[in-house]
Formats: sequence, structure tokens, C-alpha cells
Amino acid sequence: MSMTPSGNRLHVALFGRKNIGKSTLLNALAGVNASAVADSPGTTREPLFYPMELDSVGPVVLIDTAGFEDHEHSELGELRGQRLLEVMDQTDLALLMFMDTNEDYSLEKRWYKELTSRHIPVLGIINRIDDRYVDAEPIRVQFDEIPLVKISASNRVNINRVRQSIRRTAPLEFERATIVGDLIKPRDLVLLVTPEELKAPRFRLPNIHGQIVRDILDQGASSLCVTEKELVHTLGYLNRAPDLIITDPELLEAVCAAVPASSMVTTFSLLLARHKGNLELLIKGAKAVDALKPGDRVLIAEACKAHESQGESVRGLLPEQLQRKAGGDLLIDVVSGLDFPVDLTPYKMILHCNACSFSRKQLMARMAKSEAQHVPFTNYGLVSAYLKGLLERTCPEVVY
Repeated sequence: MSMTPSGNRLHVALFGRKNIGKSTLLNALAGVNASAVADSPGTTREPLFYPMELDSVGPVVLIDTAGFEDHEHSELGELRGQRLLEVMDQTDLALLMFMDTNEDYSLEKRWYKELTSRHIPVLGIINRIDDRYVDAEPIRVQFDEIPLVKISASNRVNINRVRQSIRRTAPLEFERATIVGDLIKPRDLVLLVTPEELKAPRFRLPNIHGQIVRDILDQGASSLCVTEKELVHTLGYLNRAPDLIITDPELLEAVCAAVPASSMVTTFSLLLARHKGNLELLIKGAKAVDALKPGDRVLIAEACKAHESQGESVRGLLPEQLQRKAGGDLLIDVVSGLDFPVDLTPYKMILHCNACSFSRKQLMARMAKSEAQHVPFTNYGLVSAYLKGLLERTCPEVVY
């Protein structure tokens, strides 16, 4: 399997009724038993994410979901329905599954409307053709805007046609093409300054570091990685000042003090903000710290569990900085992974992580929800830079 980060993969989600064959189709596409399959309906309760290389498509994440009916008539069902909506927030292409034995397609119509309202391309899959004739016309009449493929997931019939249809139906651009390409030119020198202790296993760099180095090389520029301790020594033996310096938010003050004024300085957080979100809204959100008062509620949202296991300063140092700015204690809530409140109005601002594991679509969906509810949204690094008075130094392209 390639090392393409999850956030940079095409996200293909399978939707349909219970026991219609979503898990079986995922296993057929994956070529392994990635998702549990049983004769009893409702085997899949929570979304299952399976990263893989899909022939003729490339790196993808296949997402198995609970059946449509699971969201009805109970509190637990409503929670599962909310999970389906959260999956849609990160879906680049939907596989909507049908059976020709159904006479009522009202559920499929309801969820198809939800998918199209989010501008998600849809590929229709008619399952269980097996050894019988399947009349697709009733489905085609009611869903005339989507391409349909007839398959047998259990017998692996027409699975290659599904792969080919995914390639044809998938959006051409589901992420921005470059992270730093518009900030540098060929033969520029980019210096990456990291903490002494990297938040990654030995012999590995954090995902964002690796992505940026690759992007620098793609632009025909050169990159050099050093730790904070070696920064001054490295600057001393270079025969010219770096054109761009990228560092962690916690090192920003020390790096800005040590590097030439002619060098552009930015942070990994700000680059991800540009790459995956709406930078103007994120900077506006960072300035919302000026309005915080004691007793206000702030939401910290983490895309994955790595923040907790790595002991990132955001759970300690940043809340302390916010409370000093507010002049008293704040009410801090923390959510992780797919958990994200439907009602954001109790919060005065939302602080998000860098969203390394999220796609641009997923982060933009969260930003859209917060903007619709008039709640400022920003990320850790932008707030940290703003509190230190260095946001303008690290983001010269923004007019204040």
C-alpha cells in the first residue's frame, strides 16, 4: 500500500439499505475481507474506513456505512443517521446501492437528495444480479441523472466495471494541487525548522513534513531540515539566506528572532490552513480571541487520537494562553475524530488541529457549519501566532 496520507486520498463511500451488500462490495473492490459480512441485517454499525490502491484510480479510502433504515425510530438510530451525514462531509464520490426487488425507493431518493445538495457525484450500483434477469429501467426512470452499474458483489461479477466507473465519475480535483508551490520558485531554498523531539516514531517524519518536502522537490526547489538547536549554526554556513522558512508554531518566536528579515517565515499550521481551509475565515477566527471573556465556552476539535497520545501542548499550554487573554477561566470542551457537535452555538470559538488526516472537503464542511451558526473557527497555529503578535510576519499575503 502506498504511504499517501488519508487526507490526500479520494474518499469513496458506500450508501444503501441494510443487508444490500455494501460490505460485500467493499471487500470485492479491496480484494480482501476488510469489512465484516453476515446474513443478518445491520452488521455494520459504525463507518469503516479502508485505505487502499484501487486499480485505474489510485490511492483511495473506501468507506462502509450503516444501512439507511438504521437512522429511524430511535435515539441510537438518529445517532447513526448523524454518522451518515458526517461521512458525507468527507465523501468525494458516493456509491448508492439498489436492488431491483424494491418497489419503494423513497429512502434512496431522500439520501440521494442529501448527496446532491452537497455536490457529491453519485454512481448507482444495482446489486445481486447473479443468475437472473435484472430490469434496471424502474430505477433508471427515477434516478435518470446517475450512471448505473449492475453487479453481483458476492460472486464478483462486474467489479472491474465498478472500478472503471469510479474512475470516470470521480471529481477531477478533490484537493488543492500544491501546499507551497505558489510561495516558491525553482532553485529557491526552503529551510524546515523542527523541534528537538519530533512528534513521530523513530526514522519517520510527521506526515505534513514529508508532504511539504515532496512538494518543494516537485517545484524544482531545494529543502533543508534542521532542528531548532542547529538553526543558527546552519544559517551561518549557508552562502545565502533561505527564501522560505517553515517551522512549528511553538518555535515561531525563536525562529523569527534568529532568521534574516528578508526571509519569508511561516508555520506548518498556516500552510495547512491555506491548503485545506479558507485562510481568510481562519485568520478572522483567530482574532476572535480578543472577544473572549471568563466563563466563555471554547471547543477544541482534533481530527485523530494522535494529539492525546503525543501530549500536544494544545490541551495544556494553549488553553492557558487563552485564559490569560480572557482574564479568567474558560470552559474547554474537547472532541476527537468524527465527533463534532451539531449545535455549535454554545461556543464562542472553535480551535481545530491542523487536520493532517482530514481531506480539504471534510475540513471545509466543518468550517461551513461554524460559519452558518456564526461561530468563529480557526486552527492552533494561527491562534498561537496571533497571541504572539507574529501572525502578520508569518502571513504576509493577507491584508489586515
